[in-house]
Amino acid sequence: MQRQRPSDAGCSRLCVWFAGLALALAMPRPALPQGDSGYLPLRAAFHVHSSFSTGAQSLEEIAALARSRHVDVVILGDPDILSVQYGAPFLRRLLRFGRQERAVLSDYSAAAYLAEIERVNAAFPGVVLVDGMESAPFYYWEVDALAGRWVVHNWNKHLVSVGLGRPEFYRRLPVIDSGNLGVWHWTSLLALWPLLGLAYGWVARRRHPRWVLYPVMGIAVLALVNNFPFTVPLWDAYHGDLGAAPYQRYIDYVRERGGLVFWAHPESRSTLPPVELLGGRVRVTSQTSPHAEDLLNTDRYTGFAALYGDRAVAVEPGGVWDQTLRQYLDGERPRPVWGVGEADYHGEDPARHLRLDDILTVVWARQPTAAAVLEALRAGRCYAVRGADSWLTLDGFTVSTRLGQGETGATVPSAGQVRVHATVGRYDGGAEPVEVRLVRGGQVIERLSGTTPFTVGRVEAALAPGEKTWYRLLVQTPSSRLVSNPIFAVAEAP
Repeated sequence: MQRQRPSDAGCSRLCVWFAGLALALAMPRPALPQGDSGYLPLRAAFHVHSSFSTGAQSLEEIAALARSRHVDVVILGDPDILSVQYGAPFLRRLLRFGRQERAVLSDYSAAAYLAEIERVNAAFPGVVLVDGMESAPFYYWEVDALAGRWVVHNWNKHLVSVGLGRPEFYRRLPVIDSGNLGVWHWTSLLALWPLLGLAYGWVARRRHPRWVLYPVMGIAVLALVNNFPFTVPLWDAYHGDLGAAPYQRYIDYVRERGGLVFWAHPESRSTLPPVELLGGRVRVTSQTSPHAEDLLNTDRYTGFAALYGDRAVAVEPGGVWDQTLRQYLDGERPRPVWGVGEADYHGEDPARHLRLDDILTVVWARQPTAAAVLEALRAGRCYAVRGADSWLTLDGFTVSTRLGQGETGATVPSAGQVRVHATVGRYDGGAEPVEVRLVRGGQVIERLSGTTPFTVGRVEAALAPGEKTWYRLLVQTPSSRLVSNPIFAVAEAP
């Protein structure tokens, strides 16, 4: 890994600060959302990998690139642990093979990671780095030893925790292969079974031959070392698919400590290439199917990747996302689910059109600080966009009734007509053909087309007493795509 460079001192640091301030002030920005002129629209690259893990650039290099690309916020997502391991039966800890790549907790430390984020934030005013880590909480093995077939399932089911802020919170994330899953339980006594072998060796030391005693005692010692510290794991990789439970526990852990948690690339497949061993007699493969249904099977998470490198179907009208929003309004889910744009950035790759600013999350924050960005994400004041130099902007999106008006993420009390208004433009102010789908309650209620800048205006009849619904936008041009978060409208019960 390229070592992080120490910050400049004295005059150099002052020059960097003024240069960053001048660039930030000169930077073009999308218009502020209607009705909330106090909010700043900040362009955020979400889920960024650095050289602390599999990324090609240091945090300092990423901050410099963000500044040059007019990216205001970098939300990091370096993996905590990148490990796949298989342990032999009865000696799972002592005899195991696997694959491990560079990651924050296995190669560095959470404290060093957070300290470097703090240093780079101080060195690059105008760019906000927000701490975060990507995790694979669970995977499991399917093994047919006779056929030489070893399959690791669900390793590519990932969650991203953001804003935990404290080293110990990241260090204790409940993920497989971390050592954090062991608990004391009465079944821990069963892990002491090797003591029987040692007891046998002591009692029979004068009656049985050494060629019997020594192997038994040797196996007992190995098993005792393997079982230490005699805790029982909440889950491991050897008992099949455990469903949503490991992921829900991870979500609850992060939420209880004040962090945000997002499902990453929920419709992506496996990325681990197959490996052949022993001259092809053993083949190890990875299998992770698209898993958007996990958005329905878990709750209390903050959001999910609504736009990312693969095609996202969950955002389509009536899809999984709309189903979670219906669950929320029906009281079956404690909080709504927000959509973000996920960069999953590892480095610049012009041949594959991979750029830091290709897929963004635009957040409407009260201040250009990490705390304000986290508050905006928690409240759903954001939208996802893809398009690099020609990306779309949501210059205003409101739902208003006789009782009030709300922007993205808000809940509007409804009485009388419901008015929906939105303005869509391009970041560079250019004109381009645009198509807009206005979604209400999971159904497309209007399809519009025109040229940017484009205004959407619709007047709806009053909601029925007790009716609850939401409005959101799906926008597309030949070069860009935008997904808004919902605005809820709720009529009083009779």
